Amino acid sequence: MPAYCSKRAELFAISGFLGGAVSTVAFRYRADQISSYFDLPVLHRYSIIPLVLSYLLPTLVFYLGCYSLNGLLIPLFGTSEFNAQRKAIMKRLLDATLSGESLMANPVDLLEEHAWISLKKYWRPE
Repeated sequence: MPAYCSKRAELFAISGFLGGAVSTVAFRYRADQISSYFDLPVLHRYSIIPLVLSYLLPTLVFYLGCYSLNGLLIPLFGTSEFNAQRKAIMKRLLDATLSGESLMANPVDLLEEHAWISLKKYWRPE
């Protein structure tokens, strides 16, 4: 079993669980203080929107952290798969250059996405 996530759904499940737990604890014990931050006369009519966004904020923060950590774990623990992906991408880039065709970077999973990012100096997005 790899030590990194290969699908975005896996990352979102992890961040959703951790962010939801943090939000639940924060809103359980500090709900009155959190809602007092949005106690502005302008926001009285739509006060639920900032509260929902503040509930989702830890999930977003955990997702960004997990995505960054996953970017570090892929080259560390998935070296052979990462290098194989990079080799396949380089071959496709070379074939596209020799044939004069354009190649679209359409990664299937996070491993391929990080392989494309690591080869950024050999291609440019259009």
